[in-house]
Amino acid sequence: MHEARDAWMCPVRDDATVSRSQEEIASIIGELGVPHEVEHLTEDGYFSVDVYMLVNNVALEFDGPTHFINFSVGGEGAAPGDAARTWTKTPRTELRDMFLRKRHDAVVIVPYFEWDVLSGKEAKKQYVAEKLRGAGVHVTAQSQRFCPTVEALGDCADNMHT
Repeated sequence: MHEARDAWMCPVRDDATVSRSQEEIASIIGELGVPHEVEHLTEDGYFSVDVYMLVNNVALEFDGPTHFINFSVGGEGAAPGDAARTWTKTPRTELRDMFLRKRHDAVVIVPYFEWDVLSGKEAKKQYVAEKLRGAGVHVTAQSQRFCPTVEALGDCADNMHT
């Protein structure tokens, strides 16, 4: 059983990559004054979360094209601005989301097809702010706090209230 657990956890721990979109989202979260960590391992070590906000125990995942399957053409479920495609999450992504919901107070998903249609920094900032507010995260554009590690999050959270 330990071999199976180690086989699962090794790529989670060692193969985390940060996409340009993840970097952009993390930068915006910092501009919104929310302490966060990029590629945070869950407490049990089974998952690496794209962006984690300790103060609210919120996980944010950017879902690129590999997280979706194109099942049919047109109709209900079509990606915004693309009526010719219907995208459904892969079973693996659905499972990831279910497991993350059990570990966090909220899970925010940013699908690539919603992100890609946003034009300009301000539109992206508003989009992220709305997603975070929907998850109960207090955002403000006045503070530009970024915490690179979980250890630093406590200090960041303390400084946010002064």
